[in-house]
Amino acid sequence: GLRETRFGFVAGKAVGNAVTRNLVKRRLRAIAQHAHTKDGLDIVIGARRTAADARYNELERAVLTLLRRAGALRQPDGAEDSR
Repeated sequence: GLRETRFGFVAGKAVGNAVTRNLVKRRLRAIAQHAHTKDGLDIVIGARRTAADARYNELERAVLTLLRRAGALRQPDGAEDSR
């Protein structure tokens, strides 16, 4: 029942050492901050092993694709999808 969307990020040891895991989570946080998601959602994103080697724009494309497939993105005109 909250108005804002909340994100959670998971990066296990398979992603890499602590420095790598934190880098991946920082990138995911930045991507989520700029994504235009619907209000009131709780979204958890789990990083895979390949996220450690991915560039920022590759991660961004993957996250936005997943959010679009899940119906979590706002429509360009501000209207919400009725999923």
